[in-house]
Amino acid sequence: ASYLGWLLVNLAVAVLFPFLLAVERFGGPGGMRFLRRGFAAGFRFFFLRFFSLIRVYRVVELPDAKRLRGARPAMFVANHRSWLDPLLIYALIPDVLIPVDMGYTRVFLARSVMRWLGAVPFHRRDREMTHRGVMEIKKALKEGRPVAAFPEGTRSPMGKLGSFSDIFFHVAVEQDVPVEPMLLHLNYPFLGPGSENFLTARRADLTIQLLETVRPVRGDRGADLARHVRRKMAGPLARLDSGDGRGKKWRRSITGSKR
Repeated sequence: ASYLGWLLVNLAVAVLFPFLLAVERFGGPGGMRFLRRGFAAGFRFFFLRFFSLIRVYRVVELPDAKRLRGARPAMFVANHRSWLDPLLIYALIPDVLIPVDMGYTRVFLARSVMRWLGAVPFHRRDREMTHRGVMEIKKALKEGRPVAAFPEGTRSPMGKLGSFSDIFFHVAVEQDVPVEPMLLHLNYPFLGPGSENFLTARRADLTIQLLETVRPVRGDRGADLARHVRRKMAGPLARLDSGDGRGKKWRRSITGSKR
């Protein structure tokens, strides 16, 4: 069911491709907003409803929708364990800008979808690409849009939280925007390093949490802010890995209503 659903999604995008391309080319800013929101709704259904329905994973906790809508401009920073992570964030925050690994843009159809979503190709070892990405991030923040980044730079194995690059935190300080730490957690390895498929040995639990907002102060160094935010994320993430605190307060739907 996972692979059949994914195939149908790709076929639908392929069939609609000429229409979507026309919306991009002739629709202006309104057309791009339409594309972003349309794909976000599709991701929301497929990854948060369909995957739960066919028991790939159970959605235990999602962030409060009102807080997500109100956090703009803001720099969301999340841990990174699955290639699903950017798509989950798009499902929750339709107009977010996400710097993504250029691997997401190598396939023709995926490259177009990432462009429509407003994703920015990013690679820390490519100075020119990094500079362009940082400029796009600053532009989005100045326009009042949220940005979501993965400061680990790559997927980490389950139970690990890699070191944080300071580049996104430097931008947050320079643009004077709050940092919103986000935890993306599945209690079973899924689409992570060495696990590139939709099949798991058992049903997993999906938890997405927003931690306390961190407000940088003028004069802060990006490296210090990165270490501070990483420490704030490491403890709760370790508790989720150990099974403590998983959804202990409440479960929320996409709209923020209690279940």
